[in-house]
This record gives sequence, structure tokens and C-alpha cells, in this order.
Amino acid sequence: RGGAGRRDGIEPPFVGRDHELRMLKDLLHATERERRARLVSIVGVAGVGKTRLVWELQKYVDGLTATVFWHEGRSPAYGEGATFWALGEMVRRRAGIAESDDEATASAKLAETIERLVETEEERRRLLGLLSGLLGLTDLPQEDRGPLFAAFRRFFESVADQGPTVLVFEDVHWADPGLLDFVEELPEWSRRWPILVLTLARPDLLERRPTCGAGKPNFVSMHLAPLADIDMREMIDGVAPGLPHHAVGALVSRSGGIPLYAVEYIRMLLADGRLVEEAGSFQLLDTLDDVELPETVRGVVGARLDRLSVDHRRVLGEASVLGQSFTLESLIEITEHPDAPAVLDALVRAELLEIERDPRSPERGQYRFVQPVIQEVAYRRLARADRRSLHLAVAHYFETGADEELAPIVASHYLSALSIDGDTDASPELISAARNALDRAVNRAASLHSHAQVLSLCDQALAVTDDPMERVRLLEKSALAAGELADTTAYEERLREALQISREHGTTEDVERGMFLLARCLTDIRNANRAVELLADLDPDDFGRSRWLTAAGAQLARAHMIMGDGEPALAVTKPVLVAAEARGQLDVVADTLVTRGTLLGAGDAGRLHEGVALIREGRRLAVEHGFGATKRRASTNMGYILYEHDPLGSHTEYEAAFRQELEQGDRASALFKAYNMSSFYFDLGRFDEALAIFEDNFDVETFSGTALGEYLATRAVVATARGRVNEGDNLFEQVRRIAEKETDRQFNTQTVQGGAAIIDLMAGRLAHATEGFLQTFAGDQAQNLEYLARGALAALMNGDERGVGAMRDALGNASKVSPMRRASAATVEACVSAVEGALTDEQALDTVRRWTDLGWMLTAGLSWIAFAVGAPEIASGLDAAQKARDIFEPIGANG
Repeated sequence: RGGAGRRDGIEPPFVGRDHELRMLKDLLHATERERRARLVSIVGVAGVGKTRLVWELQKYVDGLTATVFWHEGRSPAYGEGATFWALGEMVRRRAGIAESDDEATASAKLAETIERLVETEEERRRLLGLLSGLLGLTDLPQEDRGPLFAAFRRFFESVADQGPTVLVFEDVHWADPGLLDFVEELPEWSRRWPILVLTLARPDLLERRPTCGAGKPNFVSMHLAPLADIDMREMIDGVAPGLPHHAVGALVSRSGGIPLYAVEYIRMLLADGRLVEEAGSFQLLDTLDDVELPETVRGVVGARLDRLSVDHRRVLGEASVLGQSFTLESLIEITEHPDAPAVLDALVRAELLEIERDPRSPERGQYRFVQPVIQEVAYRRLARADRRSLHLAVAHYFETGADEELAPIVASHYLSALSIDGDTDASPELISAARNALDRAVNRAASLHSHAQVLSLCDQALAVTDDPMERVRLLEKSALAAGELADTTAYEERLREALQISREHGTTEDVERGMFLLARCLTDIRNANRAVELLADLDPDDFGRSRWLTAAGAQLARAHMIMGDGEPALAVTKPVLVAAEARGQLDVVADTLVTRGTLLGAGDAGRLHEGVALIREGRRLAVEHGFGATKRRASTNMGYILYEHDPLGSHTEYEAAFRQELEQGDRASALFKAYNMSSFYFDLGRFDEALAIFEDNFDVETFSGTALGEYLATRAVVATARGRVNEGDNLFEQVRRIAEKETDRQFNTQTVQGGAAIIDLMAGRLAHATEGFLQTFAGDQAQNLEYLARGALAALMNGDERGVGAMRDALGNASKVSPMRRASAATVEACVSAVEGALTDEQALDTVRRWTDLGWMLTAGLSWIAFAVGAPEIASGLDAAQKARDIFEPIGANG
């Protein structure tokens, strides 16, 4: 660093934190050695030494022969309005972009950095577009948050490919919710890279986010307690050697173990001339008997500021409104002080301000407060009228830059001025300016997919907005943000309120838009019946009347499909597609093609190839035009309709969607697909892969609820299949305990009931298995016939003619349009023939062939065992037992 991190003025000795520093050093080296990301949360009150601890680590890193890539980013005091500000600082620092660089220079530096770090041209283009949007250099693409988070992660992973990387997030108690989400997710999704993430926060963070980091992989929480008296004495002696014993004792007693208190007090004594340095020692010129020691760090800082001249105190207060750091130009713009540069130099000498010298910092050359608490105290000492005028001046200054990245900051200054005026005294002009600034801030947060931030900013705008249709617009924006946050109550309630206002004050188009948005909400949150009720009065001829009614028709089709009403759903898709094509609404075309394709390809429709073709075209449009939700829906639905016809093709679809969701950080969606893929691997007899889909892609130690249940169930069935019955039973008992607290029908039916049945079958508890499969089929909405097939095999092995008959009765006239269903039906019929003594060689061979053609080796092997036990008259001729061993031995199953 070439001394770039050096500091002028008083530098207290580093005391009392050796253990914490040693721990950080060990974590840094472990991160490099194991190539595993880690998150360290350092929490402590103001002035306790968080920044100093990390600075000591940085000095240690500077002395290493190996290269460590260090990044710092700070959340400003208005950070809840400044989305991903700290990330932007880190990217700028890595690219060498100064805040004074113009757009062309900044863009060129960013492109050059990405080209240096990233190998493929396609990935370079993707990262450049998204990171340029983060820095406010270009507009962000209208996708969901996944690609944006993936770009942030990929940037730092590319840095970490060059060597161990440290990310220091300062003042995260002021961070926006989106940044906190990213910081918490990074060590999990980038866990194979040597990235050490350090967050510094006051305890206030835990009030906003009580579980911040808890339960995350490789998470370490470090709480910095106040220093012990002996350490405080050593520190004070190091700062001011020769200070009288009674003065040291008074400082130790009053400081409460907070180093900053003692340092600021000593600075005050030096500024007053009561403490002077002579020959490396400090001399106290009076007894201090007449000096009252303040109660807190803020009190000490306040006492220091009281001793400044009026001019110096005024300039410091004006600077505090600009933020923790500021330029000389910005200060001159908002102050009328004729000699601001000279005053700033004096404040630097007084160790209230310092100059950023790090050549890699985007703030190089700027002034900044030595401690955030100095800025806070200076701001609090401003008169209300001065605060108001200064906030307005700062807002006007930043507005002139036309930088969208600053939109949230401009809004925060207008809101601060508005809060000083109060609801009754604020001028219409100020309220209008605040509304306009908030509108730009909302758009900025929305472009960064910081959904919690959008919600918060919209609520602030609603508080100063009386216009009915402006309120509708804000309610709709905030509702969509709530939906992204899975707050289904706010999602629906805000859209209902917006629709009601539109009906009272809006146009026909406003009402139609409100109906579409609410219908989509109800469909998304699985209240499809209410979506149908909302749109019940729409006629197919209405769909072409406006773009909103076309889009509403698409939601009506989806709602009917979710309710299982295939015919009305198909009937709606035709006029919707005609209207959407005519209007050029490609998003509606793509989504409706997926709906129609799913309806035709699934269940009893029997039009698989037509359905596949429609979904593929819907997905092509979605990929080409960036319709992220439709793209994911297409892959999921394709996997669903292919499952019973082409299990391998279904798996390929799920695998592609799964990898994409992992890349984008969509953990919930990826985990849902992992459940299906694990079950698929198990049926194929690929047991190791059934476990690896969880263990290689997630930190299973963080699982809880149904996620833990799915994982434990997979371990249980694999253990049992491999002959470790006791282990399987013990694991599955944990699954049952989880099920007692869960209401998810699919989990309780397929995972718990179905899993117990397959374990009983493989463990030889055949009566339990037979009953379990029958109950699972009865409770399964999809009516998967493979439950009946396996139930019939269990009954046949047990010589249970009634059990086999029960499976045949349950089979009844069920649809057999797919190979999977036909294989299941053939298995049940073969078991019926076996108990009746009528099973032929051809029927047995045909049954097993159907399963092997599908790749379901486990059921194929179980079929041979059942025939060997239940139809011995043909078993010897077909060598059924040996055929079962030939299947089970290669996959490690216990036949």
C-alpha cells in the first residue's frame, strides 16, 4: 500500500484485542488454505475499537509476501436510502474509479478491470452491463434480482480467483436491506472461493436484524466488549506518557472501557493547551480539578467542539450535513464562508477531519471525519433552521449532477428538511420536491431490485402524497416489492386498496390495470379461485379491448389451470394469444404459450409433443426478451410434463433450471428442484448423486423445516437401500418429528408417507409397505401410479392377495397416457396375474422392460425380487433372483 493507510496525529497503542486480532488472522489464513468463504460480524458500541481492529488486520496483510485483495465500503448514515452504496465503493476501488471521474472515464476503467478479471466475452458483457448499472453509469436491465446479485458475486469471485480476497463492510447498522441480504448470502453461494467478509456494526443492527448472519455457513460473531481498566491504562500511557496518575485514573473510570473517549479527551486537553508534549513526554499544566469529565463519548466530542472558534464550529457543522466524507467543492457550494480551505486545514490539524490519501479509494483527496461520532455530534449541534437550509442546499447541489446513483441521497435530504418543518408548516414547493426526489429514489431502488428499499421509500412517499392516482401508483409499486419479499398479505392488501381508489377516481384503463395486477397476485399466492372470481365478468371478446385486459386474460387461464380446470383454461388461452399477438405483447404471448403447453402436455390431454413445442417457444421468447419469471416457469413446467413420458428429459430440464437458479442465488427455487432431482436420482439407483445434489450445492447444516426433512429422508432411503436399516429408521424418525410441525401437504404425503413406505419395502416390512403405498396414493393430488406399482410388489412379496387386489381396485380406470403410467399399470396387472398363478414369462419380462426403458432401475430390481418370491413357478426359468442381483450390485443396493 506504500503507506497509503498511514494516519496523522494521535495513534493509540493497540491493546486488549490480541485475541480478536489473532482470530481474524487465523480466519484469513483458513479462508485462503481451505478456499472457503467466511463471514465475520464485528459488533460493538461507538468508539470501542471496531475500525482499529480491522486496521490492525490490514497492516498485518500489508506485511505478507502473498497478495491479498483488500476492499472497503461504507454505508453512509442515510444508507437505508442508498442502495448497495458500499458495494459500489468496493467496485470503484478495485477499478480505480474516482468520484471525480466522468462517465466515459469511469466506464472505460470498469471495462478494463472486468476484461482483466473475467475470461469469456459473454460473461464480460453481462458483468459490465450490471455493474455499470450499480455505479449509475447505465440503466439496469429489467430482470429480477438474481442476475444482479450473481454479477456482484461473480465480480468478487473473479478477484478471488487471483488470490485471497477481503471485503470490509463498515457501518452496516446503516446499510440498506438489500446490502444486508447480499452480505448474508455471499459466503454461502460463493463458499468455494477464498473470500473473507468482515462487517462492522453498532448493536443497533441487531434491533433491525436480530438474526443477522445467524445460522449461515462459516459465520463468526465477534462482540467487542469495553476494554479492561488495565488495558485502558496501558493505552492512555501510550498516547500521553507522563500524564499524572490521578488524571489517568479519572479517565479510566469515566471512559467505561471505550478507547475513543480517552483519545478524544486527550485531544481536547492538547487543543486547550492544558496538556503539552516535551521531549517525548506529556506534561499536564494544571490539576484538572476544575474540569468536569463528560459522561459519554459524545459528551467528550461535544466538549471539544465547544472549544472551537465560531467559524470553525460552523464549517464543521455544515460539513456534517454532507456526510462522513465530502469534497471541498461541495462544501463551498453550500457554505458562504470565505475561507473554507483554511478552516478545513485547521480542522485536520485538530484531528477532527482527515484527508483520504489512499490512491485506490474513490474518495481520494476528499475530507472525512476522523470518527463517525464527530460528524453526529457536529450535526446535532446545528440549529433547526440551519439544518433545514443546509439539507435543502445539499439536495440542490446533488440534484445538479443528474446522477441517478445519488437519487436516494437527494430524497433523504429533502425528507430531513421536511421533518424539520413538520406536516403543517411545510411549503407545497418543498413537499413537491420531496415527492419528486422520492420518485427517483424508488425507481433507482427498483432498478437494483432492492425490494425492501422500494417498500420503505414508497411508504415515505405515501406519507406526503394526497393525490389519489399518485397514491395508486405508489401502492402498486410497493405491492410488487412486497410480493418479491414473499409478504403475501401486503402484496394483496396494497393492490386491493389501489384498485378501490382507481374505481373511485381513475380511468377505465386504471381499473383494468388494477384488476390485472390483483389477479396476478392472487394467482402467484395460490389463491387462484379468488382470481377467477375477480375476473368472472370478463368475456373472451374483452381480451382484445386493452393491453391490461389481455394480460388479465392470461392470469385467468393460469388460475383455471392451477385449480385443475383444464377445459376453461384452454378456452381462455386462444383469445388471449390472438389479442396479445395483435398488440405485440410478447410477455403475455410467452407466458400464455407456457400455460397452454402445460395444459396440453400434462395429465389426460395426451398431446405431449404439442405441449412441449408450445413451452419451448414460450421459453425462447422469454430468453430473447428477458422475461425472467416466464423463463423459469417454462423450465419448471417442461420438467413437470416430461416426467411421466421422458424422465431423463425431465431431469435435463430441471438440471438446467437448477444450475441457473444457483448461479442467480435463488436458493428457494433451487432447493425445491433439488428435492425432485434427488428423488429422481434415487429411482435411477444413483444413490451418491441423490445425496450430492444437496451436499455439494447447499450447506446442509443450515437446513430446517421441510428442507431438513427432505434431506434426511433422502439419507434414510439411501441408507436402507444399502442395507443399513437401523440407520435408515433412525434418520426417518427425525423426518417424522419434523412432519409433526409442518402443514405442507406435498411434504407430508410424498416425502413422509411415501418415504416411509419405500423404507418399509426395502427393509422387508411388507405389510406396512403395502398399506403405506395405498395411503400415499390416496393422499397424492397428482395420483402417481408408481405408488400402486410398488404397493403391489410389496403385497406380492408378502403373499398378500388382498393387498394386490386393493392396488388393482385403486388403479381402476386411471389414465394411462404416459409410459410411466403404463409401466405402473403393467406392474399391478403382473402382480394380479402372479397371485392368480397366471403370470407368464412374457408378462414378467415386459413389466421389467418398461421400467428399465424409463431408467427406473430400483423398481426394475424390486420387480424381479417380487416375481422370484411371489411367482416361483416362473422365477427359476427366468433366473429372477440373479437378474435382481445384476441390477442391485452395480448401484450398491442390498437385494
